[in-house]
Amino acid sequence: MATVSVKPASYNTAGAVGISATAVVEGKTGTNGVNIAIGAAPLTLGTMSFSPAPTGPLPAFNAVALKIPVTSNGQPADTAAGLVLNSQCVTDGTATLVQGAISDGVQLATYTNNGCVRGRDTITATMGSSSQTIGIDVGAANIGAIQFSGSSLAGTSIVLKGSGGEGRSESAQLNFRVVDQQGNGLAGVDVDFSATTNTGGLTVTPLRATTDATGNVTATVSSGTIPTPVRVIASARRNGVNITGLSDALTVSTGLPIQKSLSMSVARYNIEGDSYDNERTSVTVMLADQYGNPVSDNTAVNFVTEGGAVGSSARGACTTVDGACSVDLRSQNFRPANGRVTVLAYVQGVETFTDTNGDGQYSCTNWTAGDASNPVAYRPLVDTCLSGGEPFVDQGDAFLDTNFDRSYDGSAGDLPFPFGHPSYSATGNGKWGMNYIYGTAEVVFSGSYADATRQVCSGNSCRDWTLSDGNNPSAITLPGTAGTCGDGLLAVRLADRNNNPMPYGTTLSAIPGSNVTVSLISPDNVASTNGAGGTYHFLSIKPNKADAACAAGSFTLQVKTPKGNISQFPYTTN
Repeated sequence: MATVSVKPASYNTAGAVGISATAVVEGKTGTNGVNIAIGAAPLTLGTMSFSPAPTGPLPAFNAVALKIPVTSNGQPADTAAGLVLNSQCVTDGTATLVQGAISDGVQLATYTNNGCVRGRDTITATMGSSSQTIGIDVGAANIGAIQFSGSSLAGTSIVLKGSGGEGRSESAQLNFRVVDQQGNGLAGVDVDFSATTNTGGLTVTPLRATTDATGNVTATVSSGTIPTPVRVIASARRNGVNITGLSDALTVSTGLPIQKSLSMSVARYNIEGDSYDNERTSVTVMLADQYGNPVSDNTAVNFVTEGGAVGSSARGACTTVDGACSVDLRSQNFRPANGRVTVLAYVQGVETFTDTNGDGQYSCTNWTAGDASNPVAYRPLVDTCLSGGEPFVDQGDAFLDTNFDRSYDGSAGDLPFPFGHPSYSATGNGKWGMNYIYGTAEVVFSGSYADATRQVCSGNSCRDWTLSDGNNPSAITLPGTAGTCGDGLLAVRLADRNNNPMPYGTTLSAIPGSNVTVSLISPDNVASTNGAGGTYHFLSIKPNKADAACAAGSFTLQVKTPKGNISQFPYTTN
């Protein structure tokens, strides 16, 4: 009789095996065999425990040892092959389970709470058909910080309520991130929002929001009607600790352009454009809102002109930067017969009003809704004020004032630009609201050759020379008595053929003649002006020597334009 033992190669091995036996007795061999089935030796999990057992919730970022008994046929196993550990917080990504070594049939593992917010976690151990669970209380991670992570704005400012439009935003989306003390985003944190000021009706929505899986949360700040700096405060509470974060500073800075704050200017009001093409001058418009703040960038201003050309080949308009923009007016046909060119600039804005209650917007006590809604408060630019509104200037329509007399006359060639209705209105519509706010400027296409008219001056006033003053305005009598000859003064008015100023930069000089010297010309150049009648200039004349005869003298006044065109005027003295 011979006996052998057969066991599986491992704890998870199963299958069939054939066993054969061979014996040799007295030179003879005998053989026999048998087929048997072998089942895997089962591994069984015992009741799990923590070592040491936590006395309360496991704080965030703390770890605890987990003991997992493993037996086979009631005997301690030396392997835990096929063991799978998991938990709800591990699935959430807010905890970890790491297996260690097995000793005396006990598999060790380490459970780490990475800030699980469930409050209680259930750990499951599975090996084949054997499984065990154990629960553990876990503490959420403390909030390390609430970080401001950016906004939807390209800059740092939003416009006043009711002033939005292309390129102008009345609100901004602010982004915050709630992180733990390790810098990890915290999900599921309730964050409360408030503003450092609610001036003018500024609002923040929502008042409370919950962070997403990465710890991000968003609030929107919407402008009121009064300019103000503002920050948004984000607050959260966990584990008895309050944490706050602050957004970068925003500015509720600017509203719609208002008529009273529109300014229009011209770099040179008199250019040598009567006979020359492509002489240019810059026309600038500056805009501000009710509070005098420059309007938002990219506000469009349109220009039209009765003569020459204005703008660029792309458009007869410009868009503001820092509340201002400019276009060029250039000389070319058409040229008005009088050489005077009107330029009109207009832009959508609001009529001038008096903010008697200081709320930054037009107010009204008796109004009707301007749409199908049922608002509880008057909405400027939307609702119609029937009565009880603040004082305002009911502005007529913009028009190109071709004769620059400040009144509309279609028969004189004035061009109307009505806002929101088909025909020109000088008196407005009786309601405060949007309109074309506008400005006009008059530019002179000056001639290249001057006329000089002698002046007779008394005190601070001068008039043109007449025949009653003598029939030779070119003859100057120097003051003097016997034995002396005093200094003289010549006053002239310079103008072009249309009685307009000579071009900007035109210079005056004296060509010497005999016996007298022009010691001073004031001013000796033509400034930027569009004044009718031209410019006034004064020449100081000194005799070369004093004598009793006051000998006759002469000199020539020369006028030279920027294009080099010269006009000369001879004068004599006696």
